[in-house]
Amino acid sequence: IIEDLYSPRTAAMDFVSELVRKRGKDNLEKFLLFI
Repeated sequence: IIEDLYSPRTAAMDFVSELVRKRGKDNLEKFLLFI
């Protein structure tokens, strides 16, 4: 479980969830299109 905390994928998911919380879902859609 501790290893998951340091995995790039988990870090990315945390980053995205923070973006959604702060900026809203409109930015999430733009972010996904950007990827």
